[in-house]
Amino acid sequence: MRSHLLNDTTAEQLIERRLVDWTAQRLGLGPAARGMLTGGGDQADLRALRLARERSGARAPETLRLLTSEDGHEGVRRTARLLGLGEDAVVAVRADRAGRMRTVALARELERCSRDGLFPLAVVAAAGSPGLGAADPLPEIAELCARYGSRLHVNTAYGCGLLASRAHRHVLDGVERADSVT
Repeated sequence: MRSHLLNDTTAEQLIERRLVDWTAQRLGLGPAARGMLTGGGDQADLRALRLARERSGARAPETLRLLTSEDGHEGVRRTARLLGLGEDAVVAVRADRAGRMRTVALARELERCSRDGLFPLAVVAAAGSPGLGAADPLPEIAELCARYGSRLHVNTAYGCGLLASRAHRHVLDGVERADSVT
């Protein structure tokens, strides 16, 4: 007897696809966006930054840099180690008192990378940081990434609930310009 019911794997895949599509739509990433569910933010960051590294071409690993705010740099350091980049690859960008990445400091660090022959693989911004719940100024960071040829990765692991909020969704403005989102 053939069952007309979906097996558990297919049902899980359909649910995952719907959740990813809904999230991509709420983030404003467009219909071509793709994604997957992971076991946590660190795993998602690792996948996104590994993809960024693969797409960076044949650049020497010692020239690659990941820029992130002081508040979120420990998780990015772990990811850099797993990617074989080493801790020197992580540049901690100064944050303001609320824990938001300072765009003036980011511009200075991106300029320094350019001057020193280093490649800014990605700027890792936070939309709800683990320590303070801070949301980095995503529109300004996206502009700097475009100017310096860096990918923008936004970690929304703590702030993703804002996608469902009518009153606070604006905190995520600019996330639609990200190359990858956790």
